[in-house]
Amino acid sequence: MRGEGERAGSMGALYLSNIQQFYERPANNDDEPDVMTAVLGPKPPAKGVQEVEDFVPRIVARGGPVVVLNDEAHHTHEEDSEWNKCIRRIHGSVSHGLAAQLDFSATPRHTKGQLFSWTVFDYPLKQAIIDNVVKRPLKGIAKGIAEQRSEVASTRYQAYLTAGVERWKEYRDGLAPLGKKPVLFVMMNDTTEADDVGDWLRTKYPSEFGEKRLLIIHTDKSGEVSKKDLDQAREAAREVDTEASPINCIVSVVMLREGWDVQNVTVIVGLRPYSAKANILPEQTVGRGLRLMFRNENHGYVERVDVIGNKKFIEFVEQLEREEDVTLDTFEVGKDKVVILTIQPDETKLDKDIALPELSPILVRKKTLAEEIAGLDVSQFRCPVLPRKEDDKDAQKFRYEGYDLLTLKKIIDRDYTIPAPQTAEEVIGYYARRIAQEVKLPSQFAALVPKVREFLETKAFGGRVDLSSTEMVKAISSKVAQYVTVKTFVTELRKIVVEELIPQLLNAGRKLSETPRFPWSRPTCASKKCVFNLVPCDNQFEKEFANFLDKADDVVRFAKLPEPFHFVIEYTDSVGNLRYYEPDFVAVTTDGVHHLIETKGMEDVNVANKDRAAQLWCENATLLTSTPWAYIKVRQADFYSLQPTEFSDLVALGSLP
Repeated sequence: MRGEGERAGSMGALYLSNIQQFYERPANNDDEPDVMTAVLGPKPPAKGVQEVEDFVPRIVARGGPVVVLNDEAHHTHEEDSEWNKCIRRIHGSVSHGLAAQLDFSATPRHTKGQLFSWTVFDYPLKQAIIDNVVKRPLKGIAKGIAEQRSEVASTRYQAYLTAGVERWKEYRDGLAPLGKKPVLFVMMNDTTEADDVGDWLRTKYPSEFGEKRLLIIHTDKSGEVSKKDLDQAREAAREVDTEASPINCIVSVVMLREGWDVQNVTVIVGLRPYSAKANILPEQTVGRGLRLMFRNENHGYVERVDVIGNKKFIEFVEQLEREEDVTLDTFEVGKDKVVILTIQPDETKLDKDIALPELSPILVRKKTLAEEIAGLDVSQFRCPVLPRKEDDKDAQKFRYEGYDLLTLKKIIDRDYTIPAPQTAEEVIGYYARRIAQEVKLPSQFAALVPKVREFLETKAFGGRVDLSSTEMVKAISSKVAQYVTVKTFVTELRKIVVEELIPQLLNAGRKLSETPRFPWSRPTCASKKCVFNLVPCDNQFEKEFANFLDKADDVVRFAKLPEPFHFVIEYTDSVGNLRYYEPDFVAVTTDGVHHLIETKGMEDVNVANKDRAAQLWCENATLLTSTPWAYIKVRQADFYSLQPTEFSDLVALGSLP
């Protein structure tokens, strides 16, 4: 960070800064007469001002190679920008220049919508929506409302503002049980209109947007946040999602590009013309509300952000649909209501509560394997004997073709030869890094190097070889040698990377009624035997199975184990990695047995590993709590074929292969 020292002898340094700190600043133009300076001496620095060493001399002194990582990089196409001036200055100052500049931006496009020609990878909005890493935009269709003929913004756009506020109220009421506060975001054409609309909202809705409950952010002549509002805008972006923040609505002219990480925007009202001249992209507009409100909390709920606006604004959103090849869902303004389904424990059904014991993990991943690696006996490794020959010479060559990004004309066509390793150390070091990466223990590189050397020197080729010879350097560099070496070590290390422990009882019973409330968008069903108000199901089969449990006479109580309850069982997958498994249901039958139940449609290679882990958990839980626990897997095809009416009928499934 700026003002901090560097560690002596470090091999590298990370400089975290913003571009403004790299700007060249004019020398202090002191107009004090020379004769006065001669008498009084140099003028002392201003009180409270501390000189901080510039980063550039430190970077230059450290030397290359230097890589620049640039966030919010949509401005880099402006050749005359201060950013590019600074980068060119650093490039010219560092020995051998900059090695690379990697730009990251949510909007890598020119103002007319084309992707930057230098874009290496684009993660489109459509894919982000499918992957559920952003909210799903919902386009509001306004029927029967239009702009009024008035020069006063609050009068001209009154219908759209009212629609936005009413929609925001629906979100407020729907999110209240979940402890979340929605934010209304209104974008206007200029600061005069923003002030007018802000005053109208404060007057019309004093309890919702009065006083500090509404924030207006102004812009200067260049279209950026004015300096007097900048600190307030940054603070709002940081704190508006917190319970302490009173802000329910933000009215602004610009997109608040810098530092925007607001998650609680649920309604965007756009009331300004959008054009290439305005230097605004559709992604920047809709992007104000895309960040997830329930980030990393719940995968069963589809979050949405509503987009409402006049005709020009909706046309702008439709441009985004065309560019991203995505069709947004719609709602009719004033007709289709917001419905947020909240799953929560039902106070009237606490007699259906189920407590699950909390056991200490029986499998843990070792943080270091230095001693175990040192103790490996490579002579006992099972592997084929490697041939003492080098790779095919044709495999060491490749052809490079270079094309102009704009014309797609081929301008370079050359053949290259990959330089062969000169020493065994190069190859051994590379293999050790690959092995450490495969077993996810990069810190074990130093421990692996001598063992890889021992393996290649004494085992891999059927006997002891001289790795310093040119012939053997070529032999250990072959693709076959790489494959066998890495695979053999990974196989052996995965046997020891996970440690088995004796389970301990940490909590005799954690109740399902302790689960916090959470939203849900997938199928549900009502049940008199479940402690929750509704049974949250991931698919239709789970819903049918929940209805079966509710009707079965020998089931006293049951529940779908929700993700926010955080009940997991550790297991090792088919290649030895430590993973965590979440069973589907828990049920208690009339004989007092507690059952963990897994409903299964399609099965993958790890299902058998999960089954063993769940069975072992039930055995340990039974021993440690004296409450009988049992595990059962219910395959979808078997369930439909059996058509059980009681839980005891499922016993037949336990004998099926």
